[in-house]
Amino acid sequence: MSGFDNPFDPDTKLHRAGCSCGRHHSQADHEADMKNEDARVSRVVESAVMRGLFPDDQMRRNFLRAVGAGTAMAAISTLFPMGASKALAAEKGKL
Repeated sequence: MSGFDNPFDPDTKLHRAGCSCGRHHSQADHEADMKNEDARVSRVVESAVMRGLFPDDQMRRNFLRAVGAGTAMAAISTLFPMGASKALAAEKGKL
């Protein structure tokens, strides 16, 4: 219940069963959604870095076929601070 809700209304719930933010049915749903959000942010950062390094999509595909995804990620991470970029992107309101 919000501080502005009417506590004398019989249809208003005084206690919300759910997560800490009040948007999910359970704390497990909340945590799963946060993991999904982290995964989305990671993919957006990875995609932006790959588009920046390989503006030509065919060149990117050839590179990935030649070295493999894991090796490509490791090589790019040595040159570009991928972890720091993901952490910065994950901070809401900072970009």
